[in-house]
Amino acid sequence: MDILTVVTEFPMEAAMPDTASPLLQIVYISNTATEFDDRALAGLLAGSRSRNARHGITGVLLHHRQCFVQCIEGPADAIERLLQCIRADSRHKNIIILLRRTLEQRMFAQWHMGCTHINDSQYLQLANAQWEALSNQLAGSHADCPGFGFLLAFWNHGRSNMP
Repeated sequence: MDILTVVTEFPMEAAMPDTASPLLQIVYISNTATEFDDRALAGLLAGSRSRNARHGITGVLLHHRQCFVQCIEGPADAIERLLQCIRADSRHKNIIILLRRTLEQRMFAQWHMGCTHINDSQYLQLANAQWEALSNQLAGSHADCPGFGFLLAFWNHGRSNMP
Protein backbone atom coordinates (compact mmCIF):
# COMPACT_ATOMS: atom_id res chain seq x y z
CA MET A 1 0.00 0.00 0.00
CA ASP A 2 1.49 3.38 -0.94
CA ILE A 3 1.55 6.47 1.27
CA LEU A 4 -1.19 8.20 -0.71
CA THR A 5 -3.59 5.33 -0.01
CA VAL A 6 -2.72 5.36 3.68
CA VAL A 7 -3.20 9.10 4.16
CA THR A 8 -6.55 9.31 2.39
CA GLU A 9 -8.40 6.44 4.00
CA PHE A 10 -8.95 7.48 7.63
CA PRO A 11 -12.51 8.79 7.94
CA MET A 12 -14.00 9.24 11.37
CA GLU A 13 -16.15 6.38 12.62
CA ALA A 14 -19.23 8.56 12.98
CA ALA A 15 -20.23 12.11 12.16
CA MET A 16 -19.29 14.64 14.82
CA PRO A 17 -22.15 16.25 16.73
CA ASP A 18 -22.26 20.00 16.26
CA THR A 19 -22.64 21.08 19.86
CA ALA A 20 -20.54 24.23 19.61
CA SER A 21 -22.07 27.22 17.93
CA PRO A 22 -21.41 28.84 15.60
CA LEU A 23 -19.52 26.61 13.22
CA LEU A 24 -16.94 28.36 11.08
CA GLN A 25 -15.64 27.14 7.74
CA ILE A 26 -12.49 28.50 6.12
CA VAL A 27 -11.00 27.52 2.78
CA TYR A 28 -7.47 28.69 2.09
CA ILE A 29 -4.77 28.13 -0.45
CA SER A 30 -1.05 28.09 0.35
CA ASN A 31 2.32 26.99 -0.93
CA THR A 32 4.76 24.76 0.85
CA ALA A 33 7.98 26.44 1.88
CA THR A 34 10.06 23.34 1.08
CA GLU A 35 9.77 20.13 -0.94
CA PHE A 36 6.76 18.19 0.28
CA ASP A 37 6.79 14.51 -0.65
CA ASP A 38 4.31 11.78 0.32
CA ARG A 39 6.25 10.97 3.49
CA ALA A 40 6.11 14.61 4.67
CA LEU A 41 2.42 14.73 3.76
CA ALA A 42 1.74 11.58 5.80
CA GLY A 43 3.46 13.14 8.82
CA LEU A 44 1.51 16.37 8.45
CA LEU A 45 -1.78 14.48 8.20
CA ALA A 46 -1.10 12.25 11.20
CA GLY A 47 -0.45 15.26 13.44
CA SER A 48 -3.38 17.22 11.99
CA ARG A 49 -5.84 14.40 12.47
CA SER A 50 -4.88 13.94 16.09
CA ARG A 51 -5.12 17.67 16.91
CA ASN A 52 -8.30 18.14 14.90
CA ALA A 53 -10.02 15.25 16.71
CA ARG A 54 -9.22 16.84 20.08
CA HIS A 55 -10.60 20.23 19.02
CA GLY A 56 -13.69 19.17 17.05
CA ILE A 57 -12.27 20.21 13.68
CA THR A 58 -13.09 18.46 10.41
CA GLY A 59 -12.09 19.14 6.83
CA VAL A 60 -10.17 18.12 3.75
CA LEU A 61 -6.82 18.90 2.17
CA LEU A 62 -6.35 18.91 -1.59
CA HIS A 63 -2.68 18.63 -2.46
CA HIS A 64 -1.03 19.63 -5.73
CA ARG A 65 2.75 19.56 -6.04
CA GLN A 66 3.82 22.28 -3.59
CA CYS A 67 0.35 23.75 -3.14
CA PHE A 68 -2.45 23.09 -0.67
CA VAL A 69 -6.13 23.91 -0.87
CA GLN A 70 -7.64 23.19 2.52
CA CYS A 71 -11.12 23.43 3.97
CA ILE A 72 -11.36 23.43 7.77
CA GLU A 73 -14.57 23.62 9.77
CA GLY A 74 -15.56 23.48 13.39
CA PRO A 75 -16.21 25.66 16.43
CA ALA A 76 -15.25 29.23 15.54
CA ASP A 77 -12.73 29.63 18.37
CA ALA A 78 -10.97 26.37 17.46
CA ILE A 79 -10.81 27.32 13.77
CA GLU A 80 -9.38 30.76 14.61
CA ARG A 81 -6.68 29.17 16.78
CA LEU A 82 -5.87 26.62 14.06
CA LEU A 83 -5.61 29.36 11.44
CA GLN A 84 -3.14 31.23 13.68
CA CYS A 85 -1.06 28.04 13.95
CA ILE A 86 -1.15 27.52 10.18
CA ARG A 87 0.00 31.09 9.58
CA ALA A 88 2.87 30.58 12.04
CA ASP A 89 3.87 27.19 10.54
CA SER A 90 7.13 27.51 8.60
CA ARG A 91 5.95 24.82 6.15
CA HIS A 92 3.33 27.24 4.74
CA LYS A 93 3.79 30.46 2.79
CA ASN A 94 1.55 32.69 0.68
CA ILE A 95 -1.61 31.83 2.62
CA ILE A 96 -4.72 33.30 1.00
CA ILE A 97 -8.18 32.92 2.53
CA LEU A 98 -10.60 32.02 -0.26
CA LEU A 99 -13.75 31.53 1.77
CA ARG A 100 -14.84 32.27 5.32
CA ARG A 101 -18.40 31.57 6.41
CA THR A 102 -20.54 30.25 9.22
CA LEU A 103 -22.28 26.92 8.80
CA GLU A 104 -25.36 25.33 10.26
CA GLN A 105 -23.88 21.87 9.67
CA ARG A 106 -20.52 20.47 8.66
CA MET A 107 -19.75 19.62 5.05
CA PHE A 108 -16.98 17.12 5.97
CA ALA A 109 -18.29 15.74 9.25
CA GLN A 110 -16.74 12.30 8.71
CA TRP A 111 -13.17 13.52 8.19
CA HIS A 112 -10.80 14.94 10.81
CA MET A 113 -8.57 15.63 7.80
CA GLY A 114 -9.30 13.90 4.53
CA CYS A 115 -6.70 14.24 1.81
CA THR A 116 -6.42 13.69 -1.91
CA HIS A 117 -4.13 14.82 -4.70
CA ILE A 118 -5.48 17.05 -7.46
CA ASN A 119 -4.10 17.65 -10.94
CA ASP A 120 -2.95 20.84 -12.69
CA SER A 121 -6.35 21.59 -14.19
CA GLN A 122 -8.20 21.07 -10.90
CA TYR A 123 -5.75 23.26 -9.02
CA LEU A 124 -6.12 26.08 -11.57
CA GLN A 125 -9.91 25.86 -11.37
CA LEU A 126 -9.79 26.17 -7.58
CA ALA A 127 -7.20 28.95 -7.59
CA ASN A 128 -9.11 31.01 -10.16
CA ALA A 129 -12.69 30.34 -9.01
CA GLN A 130 -15.06 32.86 -7.50
CA TRP A 131 -15.06 32.39 -3.73
CA GLU A 132 -15.68 35.05 -1.13
CA ALA A 133 -17.39 37.72 -3.23
CA LEU A 134 -20.21 35.49 -4.38
CA SER A 135 -20.66 33.72 -1.05
CA ASN A 136 -21.00 37.10 0.71
CA GLN A 137 -23.85 38.05 -1.62
CA LEU A 138 -25.77 34.81 -1.29
CA ALA A 139 -26.36 32.81 1.87
CA GLY A 140 -27.01 29.10 1.72
CA SER A 141 -25.48 25.92 0.41
CA HIS A 142 -22.26 25.32 -1.49
CA ALA A 143 -24.20 25.94 -4.73
CA ASP A 144 -23.86 29.69 -4.05
CA CYS A 145 -20.07 29.51 -4.36
CA PRO A 146 -18.53 28.08 -7.54
CA GLY A 147 -15.13 27.60 -5.87
CA PHE A 148 -16.63 25.48 -3.10
CA GLY A 149 -18.57 23.47 -5.68
CA PHE A 150 -15.26 22.68 -7.42
CA LEU A 151 -13.67 21.71 -4.09
CA LEU A 152 -16.51 19.27 -3.33
CA ALA A 153 -16.40 17.80 -6.83
CA PHE A 154 -12.64 17.28 -6.76
CA TRP A 155 -12.79 15.80 -3.25
CA ASN A 156 -15.53 13.35 -4.24
CA HIS A 157 -13.72 12.42 -7.46
CA GLY A 158 -10.42 11.88 -5.63
CA ARG A 159 -12.08 9.65 -3.03
CA SER A 160 -13.89 7.56 -5.63
CA ASN A 161 -10.69 6.83 -7.57
CA MET A 162 -8.72 5.45 -4.64
CA PRO A 163 -7.54 1.83 -5.00
